[in-house]
Amino acid sequence: MTQGQNIAPLVQHLNERYDGRPEALAAHLEKAIYMLFFLEEETFSKKEIQNVVYALRSLSESLAMIDSPQAKIEMINL
Repeated sequence: MTQGQNIAPLVQHLNERYDGRPEALAAHLEKAIYMLFFLEEETFSKKEIQNVVYALRSLSESLAMIDSPQAKIEMINL
């Protein structure tokens, strides 16, 4: 499987759900991170929450960097 095939489902999801706008998905991920602050205590360990926040934030930052039409075209063509 080539690199482009690995992200094909992500590209399809972005195109179908977010009109090809990765920054829109990034905004939803940031909101999810914010919502984690309101979890009941002892639902998850602090380390588990930190790991989830790190994963979401990393993905969100990566998506936010893909906001030019040319970057979207290159992503689709991978």
